[in-house]
Parts: sequence; structure tokens; C-alpha cells
Amino acid sequence: MRFQKPLLWGASILVGLTAMAAEPAATKSDAAAAAAPVLESDAAAAWKQIQKLSEPALPPAEWNKKSPSKDEVAAYRLRIGKDAAVTADLAKEFVARFPKDGKVDAAKTLRREMLTRAVELGLKERTDELVSLGDGTSPDGQESSPVDKRMQLAVAAAMKHRDEGMEKVFAEFEIQLRLVMKDFPKAPEPYSGLLQIASQLPPEKGEPLLAEVEAAVDKGIAPGEFKKGIKQIRAMAEAARIQAARVGKPLDLKFKAVDGRSVDLAALKGKVVLVDFWATWCGPCVAELPHVKEAYDKYHDKGFEIIGISLDQDKEGLEQFTKDKKMTWPQYFDGEGWGNKYAKEFGINGIPAMWLVDKKGVLIDLKARENLAEKVAKQLEASVN
Repeated sequence: MRFQKPLLWGASILVGLTAMAAEPAATKSDAAAAAAPVLESDAAAAWKQIQKLSEPALPPAEWNKKSPSKDEVAAYRLRIGKDAAVTADLAKEFVARFPKDGKVDAAKTLRREMLTRAVELGLKERTDELVSLGDGTSPDGQESSPVDKRMQLAVAAAMKHRDEGMEKVFAEFEIQLRLVMKDFPKAPEPYSGLLQIASQLPPEKGEPLLAEVEAAVDKGIAPGEFKKGIKQIRAMAEAARIQAARVGKPLDLKFKAVDGRSVDLAALKGKVVLVDFWATWCGPCVAELPHVKEAYDKYHDKGFEIIGISLDQDKEGLEQFTKDKKMTWPQYFDGEGWGNKYAKEFGINGIPAMWLVDKKGVLIDLKARENLAEKVAKQLEASVN
């Protein structure tokens, strides 16, 4: 999962659906998942207990030194799901045992959140239970509207297809949204869902959905603010098109790094260079750092370089972070966040974004994050001729 530049028109209702690609989150021990703790007898103590169990712990420290295998990640995610299921069960028990407590609505909401996490991370046997919570509460503790309940069911129905890939998930979600539209023809919520789907699809597939939402806005069904989202999604698609057009051409990058070094990509011909758009506040970027460092440590002496483009706004924080993490490669910093000069010029709308430049100074890969070490090794072996 990348840290996406936020859309202007509201929060995503597809967070649960797209979380399947997230980096490993934190978990508690296997024992915690295997044996459910006993809920405290006092309501206040019980609620604190549940809140503590719902909080993620730090990931294994050894992962900072050695990248986990796919099997380790899979086992890790399953443990997270089991922990979430335990917390959901305790939240349910809290509601039953303390029905008049002021935290009941919060407990209902937490139960739904934990069940959602459990299902996302592989506990399919809890899906029907999640779907059955169509009469749950909204995050503010108020009873969900009929449309909200149907939208919740739509998300849950789409979740069932996660193992078949995101294309199938989005297809099912669209089917469910159109059923909601049929029963609630004047509801704006399903159009919000279409916008979310469109933002995840290739432009040629997303554009018809954007046009449909735009028509709903013109008819007064969907709110006018959705047009901001439509505009931004189209802008993102155009940025992707422009980025794709850069592939196969020399990349121009010249600046003075935050540590005073002069950086000129043109002067690095003969080397393989990773251009890493990132930020210290970006969770996925930080999670990816061990892989980046591993590739750098292994191949730097053979001609591999990294140029960081930081979207941070705190210079001292960036300098301390790179020092602590032993990130010795140069960093571009201008303090503008998403307004970063090169992020704007290159149309970066999600980080980490890793571009790979070959020995000729030509941009060859916009998704170097995937199998980075293997790609670097292949390019280092390639002839310049």
C-alpha cells in the first residue's frame, strides 16, 4: 500500500477493501490469539482492557535487520487477524455485560472494526458475523441509516472475493452499489463508492464511472463537492500518463542535497540509480526502508546509487531520521510536503514511489519497489552498449 495524496472530497469507504495490500501491521503474541483473555468484572477496567488489546504492538525488531519471508508475513498477518477477532469478541461481551454503560456504542463500533480487520487478514469464518452487523452503529455512536447499513453490507460482500484479487473485489462492489442505487435512487453514498472504485482503476476503466458520478451531481443526486474528487482523479490519471511517457527517456534531476552535496543525475551515468520519493511520516515508506537499505548495502560498491526526494516539512526531523537509520545517500528537501518541487514536476501522488534509472541515465521502471534487489542486480549486469 502506498501513502496516497488525500482526495479532496472525503474519506474512503474502501479502506477495508484496499487494506489487503498493506504492509504487515503490528501484532501481539500467538498466545494472545490462541487463548482469549477474561474480561474484567468492572466496566471501566474492562473497557481499558479492550482498548489496550485493540492497540497494535511494535513489529518484530528483527525485521529491521532482515526482511521477512513471504511465509513469515503471511503468518504474521494471520496472527493480527486472530488478535482482532479476540478483541471483537470481548467488545461483544462488554455490550452484553454492561448494556447501560456509556461506552456501549463505542464497543459496538470497535467490534465492527476488529471483525473487519479479522476478515481482511484471512479469518473468512467471521465474514457472516460481520455481514450480520447491518444494524450496527456509526462511528459517532448514532444508529446507522438504512443506506449506511446497505453500504456496510456491500463492502462485506465485496470482501468475500479478496482471495480472487482486487479486480474481482471492485467488480463485486460495483454490483452491490448498483443494487443500493436501485433501492435508494436518491442516495449519494453509492456514488461515493463509484468514485473510490474509479480512483483504483486504470483511466480507461475508471472514466465511465467518473462520468456517471458527474451526471449524478448535475442531477442533484450526488453533492457538488464530488466534482473536486472527479477532477483530482482525472488529474491523477493524467499524471500517470505523463509518468509513463517518461519511461525510456533520460531523467533530468539536479539539486543541492540537504547535507550540502551537489547532485546531478546526468553525472551518474554508468551507475544504476534509484530515485526514491518518500517521507519520514509515511508508514509504508518506513516499512520499505529495510528492503531499500539491503539493496544499497549489497550493490552500492558495484555501482548502485540512491537519490532521495523527501516530502517532509521538518528539515531537522529528516536529518535526524536519516542519521539514525544510516541512510547515507543524498536527499532533496524543500519543506513543501506534497508541494515538493520534484513531486509536482513528476506528478507524484502516492509514496513510496521508486523510479529506476539505468546506466545510460534512462528511466526504465516506475515501480522499482517490486523486487528491487533483483532489478538492480539485472541492470548492473547489463551492458551500456
